[in-house]
Amino acid sequence: MARRKKSAGKHRKTTGCLFALVIIICMAGTGYLLRGRIAEFLSPPQRADLDILNAAVDSACASLETRKSSSTTVDLGDHQVDLVRLELPGTSSLLRANLIITRAVETAGGSISYGIESVDEKRRWQTVTLGITDGDSLVREVRLEKRLR
Repeated sequence: MARRKKSAGKHRKTTGCLFALVIIICMAGTGYLLRGRIAEFLSPPQRADLDILNAAVDSACASLETRKSSSTTVDLGDHQVDLVRLELPGTSSLLRANLIITRAVETAGGSISYGIESVDEKRRWQTVTLGITDGDSLVREVRLEKRLR
């Protein structure tokens, strides 16, 4: 009687299992090597220091030429938000003022969460409102206003 030949299916299963094992080991090694970057990607962003952020915004606002300025504080329950209103002279640029404040905020570690540009119905006033965050919550809102005519 002739011997039976080994089936090719058993060889394919062994090769497939070895290939899958090599892929799993490579993925685990890559995950281990990139564990710092993966943790950084999955962790929440670092919050900016409020004192440094407020000092940077105050400094940027003081460097602007303003006709009038006012500041109020709104209590939102768990924290307070400072609302700053700056009226710029007609010859100054809202874009440049926006850029100065944005650079100061980003240098201090904060971010601009929103920027809204608007013009009133009679086209007399142009405003840019910037929402400043420390990376987690809104801490300040700066409204830049300029009279158009």
